[in-house]
Amino acid sequence: MPIYYIGWIRHCESCANVSENCESECEWKHPAFCTKTGILNSLHSGNRIRKLIDSNFNSFSFFSSHLPRAMETAKLASDAFKDASVFPKKILRLPYITERWGKSEIKYSRANPFNSTTNTTTLGGSIVDANNINSELFGIGLEIETSLQNSLQLKKLEDELADEKAKVNINESRICFIGNDAIDKIALECRRVCSTSYTLFKEKLLGPNRIVDWISSSGENHLNLVVSHGWFIRTQIIETCENYSNFSSRKFRDWPDNNEMWIIRYEVSEGKDDDEYEGVKSFIVDKIDAEDAPPQNVLNDNYLVGEIYNDPESKIVCESLK
Repeated sequence: MPIYYIGWIRHCESCANVSENCESECEWKHPAFCTKTGILNSLHSGNRIRKLIDSNFNSFSFFSSHLPRAMETAKLASDAFKDASVFPKKILRLPYITERWGKSEIKYSRANPFNSTTNTTTLGGSIVDANNINSELFGIGLEIETSLQNSLQLKKLEDELADEKAKVNINESRICFIGNDAIDKIALECRRVCSTSYTLFKEKLLGPNRIVDWISSSGENHLNLVVSHGWFIRTQIIETCENYSNFSSRKFRDWPDNNEMWIIRYEVSEGKDDDEYEGVKSFIVDKIDAEDAPPQNVLNDNYLVGEIYNDPESKIVCESLK
């Protein structure tokens, strides 16, 4: 029975997390990158996570969603693992681990030529964002894989969700009622598509009929670190674990903080035939709380933030924060 250990990390603070006028100022129509605080906390959390898990795991792999705030967080956090046993030596982008989608009618513009939004992007947009992050954070952490082969494989897997997304039809009124409770329709649809995404993730990436061997099951001492998104981690990863009831006190029901990590053990059940898939069970192993970087952080970290945010030509600073 294959066993996988995955450390699910919520991305760091991004401009979408701090914008006070996301809806009215069209913040959601632009890709979200890390803030200054997010960069420092990602570097700090990478070091903190490494210290806390080093005694339990001796090899690692790094992954992220294809959205820029997750890719940037993974690159920054991976800096603490450069001297560790890491394979592959790059950060791979994974399908099926984003939380929702944006409006498709975003118009073409020079500032946003790939129609990328806070929660959606295209194949070309993800490659451009990854290359910009690699370039501006050169020498920091692992490089994000942007090869055409990896990108096309990612697109092929993401297309599995196309039919589900096409079925979504939100009326002008976003609110519906279940009993006496007013429920945001978009929230309901996000949960439904997240559930479909997570099912495909387990079948296509973990199950015996998996399409790619990106996520490693190399024994009890290997940890796959995956940077994803709060809604997805909350509703799909944590709440669906077999032992979730043991962790369902008030302190565990809150939204995952930026840079918070949950370590999950996955057990893949196979039938009598090797290719007979019976399902994947998941169990919460540990939770590593987020922690703000101390004021007296490493000088190099502060220098890095200054270099990025003082550059008016930077491609990885949100327009609203320039």
